[in-house]
Amino acid sequence: MNTKQKIVIVVVDALVFAELFYSIMQGKENPEYITPIFFQNFIPLVLITLILGKILVKRLRAESE
Repeated sequence: MNTKQKIVIVVVDALVFAELFYSIMQGKENPEYITPIFFQNFIPLVLITLILGKILVKRLRAESE
């Protein structure tokens, strides 16, 4: 794993943490519906982030070979 790939992984981890924080804060505003609000925010954001992260790691691996 090269340095660029490691940087992508660190950025993806930070984004997932930020998305988790955002989803919790959105759910906290309306405690009655915290679970559906959390999942409606968190799941799509994390899926997009992880898919893009995987694509970037693969693309960066192809450049180093």
